[in-house]
Amino acid sequence: MKLFTLITLLFLHISSSIAQNNIPYPIIFVHGLTGSDQTFGTTMEYLSTHDSLGSINVFDVVLNADDDITSSILSEDVKWQDFVFNNVSINVGRRNYDADINNFIDGWSGSYLFAINFQEERIRGAAGSTNDYFDQSNESAIYKQGFALGKMIEEVLNYTGSEKVILVGHSMGGLAIREYLQRTDANNQHTHYVDPTSAQGHFVARVATYGTPHTGSNTAPDPTKASIVPNPFGYSEANRDLLWQYNSYTQCSDYPKGIYMFGGNESCIQSISGNATFPNVDINCNGVENDDITGINENFYSYDYNPSMPLPLDFDYTYMCSIWANWGSGLVGDGAVSIHRQWIHDLDTPSPIGLADTTMNSIPHTSEGADYRTILRGIDEPEQSSRAFLVGFNKEYIGYLTYQQNMQNLDDDFFKIDCPNVDSIQFTLISDSLNILFVEFQNEDLSFQNQFPITSTQQVVSIAVPNEFIYIKIRGLSTVNSWENPYKFSIIPMSFVSTEELVNENTFNIYPNPAKNEVNIETKLKDYEITLTSLEGKVIGLYENVDKLNVENLPKGIYFIQLTTKNKVYIKRFVKE
Repeated sequence: MKLFTLITLLFLHISSSIAQNNIPYPIIFVHGLTGSDQTFGTTMEYLSTHDSLGSINVFDVVLNADDDITSSILSEDVKWQDFVFNNVSINVGRRNYDADINNFIDGWSGSYLFAINFQEERIRGAAGSTNDYFDQSNESAIYKQGFALGKMIEEVLNYTGSEKVILVGHSMGGLAIREYLQRTDANNQHTHYVDPTSAQGHFVARVATYGTPHTGSNTAPDPTKASIVPNPFGYSEANRDLLWQYNSYTQCSDYPKGIYMFGGNESCIQSISGNATFPNVDINCNGVENDDITGINENFYSYDYNPSMPLPLDFDYTYMCSIWANWGSGLVGDGAVSIHRQWIHDLDTPSPIGLADTTMNSIPHTSEGADYRTILRGIDEPEQSSRAFLVGFNKEYIGYLTYQQNMQNLDDDFFKIDCPNVDSIQFTLISDSLNILFVEFQNEDLSFQNQFPITSTQQVVSIAVPNEFIYIKIRGLSTVNSWENPYKFSIIPMSFVSTEELVNENTFNIYPNPAKNEVNIETKLKDYEITLTSLEGKVIGLYENVDKLNVENLPKGIYFIQLTTKNKVYIKRFVKE
């Protein structure tokens, strides 16, 4: 028997009161060689303003903190917390996004839009007329970039409380993502993961790369071409790692293949007898220059990833490609990366097989970060329940109808929501058009499956659900412009395990209710966690094994207290007077 059912009208103000739209997971944009947080500026500003996703957050990281390009030691080079160099304060870590470095503000907002920045000229204290520190920070080793990305992912997860993140990389930024995902140590433990002990410790829900030289690029100057002083635009650590083949190394055992890309011993590319080379060849950034390196790719003749250090197989990949120019010798691509090297593939099938697809465009390499239309296609919501994006109650989310592989217009988007002790939900879908065909609710084994056709631009569905994860499938027809008008949806829990049932079990009770200053928690349970949330689903506080909550400073309104044990979740509503 239910003692209370949350009345629908109680929640109708939620959609109208939310100025900022929500997406299921934070998006982290990763720039490429010589780039910065501005690489994706146009795309981020479009999402921020047109789709109302809030302000943009940036994470500054220095990758050459000792200002010495002749050495490469991870602990000395990579800094993501404020530090002092030459008596100058260097401000790194969290800040907001702005085109003008003088307008930066410390800290992050509540938005889910994020960008990482390695460019020293965009780091406060590092650039100026009297100081110009950390040369080639944004041209540092890809190994450092993958490590730094892992630190940012951890910061974003801690800040947002999100389950996972979405990663979007341009050019070399895609390799930074792969370095984070693939690199393992001698014990096959992931080197850069947020949680190296878990196969899912990457906490990534989706990856999209644009114009990435996945199997290398020899477009940039190569200092090995002649025994002279290296070209100042081609001798950085990143250029060293990007090359798929060197030009003039006679001491390599087989052929002068790119060592970061395909593996080999670092000493192979050291300078011998005046042969021009790089300031350092320490690819794994440990202070030693004769290590055997495992390449991220399979072998010199393959365009696939290294199966001994594989990509994760629990989310989708999109390789956004472009053919813009033909720059001689049969090279066709975006002006920087040949088309056949912009994606990972096995016999012309995107890899990992079954998890990857491609898009094709015709714009130059330097404009790809601003191509938000293609990027939205690249991060489209999963089309299978096994990789569904997790959403929560009492928030309004947006989703996109975009063309699928080979311009297929039928788009299935899967989301999931955890329904412990929730017996029924109300699902509201808002769309500017009738492109949405139906919404379907199902559980993992399809023993529960209900489909509802969408016949209006705003439709409300109320449905009883089993107390478990529920998958929500939204099917629609994409058009040339459908991505410009994202659909919106929200999910409201309508009824919970009854208060009477909980009291009879002597399990969990709260009093007084309504409350002015303090709420007492009465339970005989041991080892539990209390979560205090607002009506809109915002987490206000997390507590362990407490018997009372101070609510004196909370605004008047409706709140939820959730008690979580190892095996069960209980939810109570209370009113703050």
